[in-house]
Amino acid sequence: MFDKFPKRWWGHSNTNEGHTLFVNLCKRVAIPDAYRNNTSLYLEYKIKDGETAMDIAEKLYGNANLWWVILLTNQIMDITTQWPVMSYDYQLMIERQHGFDELLHIHQYEDSLGNINDPAAIRFAENLDADYTVEEVAVLYGLKPITLEDYLVRKNERLRDVKLIDPDYVNNFVKDLEVLINE
Repeated sequence: MFDKFPKRWWGHSNTNEGHTLFVNLCKRVAIPDAYRNNTSLYLEYKIKDGETAMDIAEKLYGNANLWWVILLTNQIMDITTQWPVMSYDYQLMIERQHGFDELLHIHQYEDSLGNINDPAAIRFAENLDADYTVEEVAVLYGLKPITLEDYLVRKNERLRDVKLIDPDYVNNFVKDLEVLINE
């Protein structure tokens, strides 16, 4: 991918000695509107456990070197936080970070539509007796307790849903980006 970026000479002094040709990684390019706003150019994809962008690019485009197209179209800048971790590894990671007991604590409450609700706020807003516990209010209003573990696992699982440029359009996409990069 970086061979597509413009190159610049850089040196430490006013002489020509000591100058180095480097890739200008600071060049920023946005996906052209013709691609970004045209949903018919994309395929929905669910990343499989352990699958990398290179794996997907090889499978879909026949070229693992087009991994960057997947990251760019999904605005992924940091694969350590924006790419799903393998389920088993993720479970170990969150247990190490939070401890088993903390993972079982209630993180939030949700209604049947998945909206986050605060039982204490409901108790106050509905003028319920202060003797009602948070848990009782949650039951009374049909709220589901979501543990920290459930919340974190869901967060990782949401990262699996990505959009991919349809293979029929990927070559034009790459060519159009090369033009923008070299402007």
